[in-house]
Amino acid sequence: MQPINEAAANAPAKAMAKVPAARAVRRHAKRALVAGTLVLCLVALATGMRVTYSAFMAGDYLKGVVVTNDTQSLFASDLLYSYTQDPEENPAEQLLAVDPDASGNCSFTFSVYNCLPADQNVVNMKDVTYTLSVVLHNWSGDNWTISRSEGVPEVGQPSTFLGGRAKIDTYTITFPKQALTENAYFTVKAAVDVRNSPGTTLNCLAAKIIPNERVVVQSASVEGAFVDKDAKDMDSNVIPFSKYDAYNYRITVTAQEAQVELSWDPTKVDLDYFFNTRFSAVVDKRAGKATLTLQPGGTVVNFYRHGDVVPSDWSELGISVKKVD
Repeated sequence: MQPINEAAANAPAKAMAKVPAARAVRRHAKRALVAGTLVLCLVALATGMRVTYSAFMAGDYLKGVVVTNDTQSLFASDLLYSYTQDPEENPAEQLLAVDPDASGNCSFTFSVYNCLPADQNVVNMKDVTYTLSVVLHNWSGDNWTISRSEGVPEVGQPSTFLGGRAKIDTYTITFPKQALTENAYFTVKAAVDVRNSPGTTLNCLAAKIIPNERVVVQSASVEGAFVDKDAKDMDSNVIPFSKYDAYNYRITVTAQEAQVELSWDPTKVDLDYFFNTRFSAVVDKRAGKATLTLQPGGTVVNFYRHGDVVPSDWSELGISVKKVD
């Protein structure tokens, strides 16, 4: 029998003793990696799979339009404004030029959608359910109607946009020309079913729509104003400028089609990410200028704070519009 070398005999045992420790370290590393990945996945799911900046007003009351550039939040209208809280009977005004037809009726059309109308491949990936309501003021007659596009539920019934499926609900309101002489107007609201609408943080889309007969003149006029400049909170106090992260600028064109030049200070605000999709325009974001052609009526353009810049006043934003001769 050969003599036993104790050092050699114990070497495998010592090596084996190190293996479980190494394996334990690797197991802990794998567990940490899995846990970290899981957290990142949950964060990504909660934030719509990508990080974007949010443009909400910092206060409790907001008049605004789509407030993020993430397709997960696409719920908008071409005529209604977006609200995070119900404006009740006082949504922002939307002026409309209408043309009476041969039978003496006027009409206007608007849409509610979960995608970009010009590119329906850009669509909200989560569900949104809303219910439309329309109230006609200063007119007692019942000779006005609301028609809707195919597949759209009746007014007062819920309409659901399924995540990942582009859909545009279109409505046409027809009313007698005589209503214009009575200063009739409409309160239109698309109220969100917030419990069943993970695809938006909005409370509703709404507007006070004021129709006016189109006036035929030789030249158009162009004006611009901030939608929210004199907005008030629930206590009827004017909301401080510092409470806003997003700025909604209404361009009003009267009489006839006009080419306009929109300007802004690019060191203070950024133009809406989807502006080029909404409008056929020539845009120079570095110079802070955009040229586009608009039809008579009101058009709202959205701006957001530039990076970490905090402007101190409406005038500091440098936003203006003028007619291009």
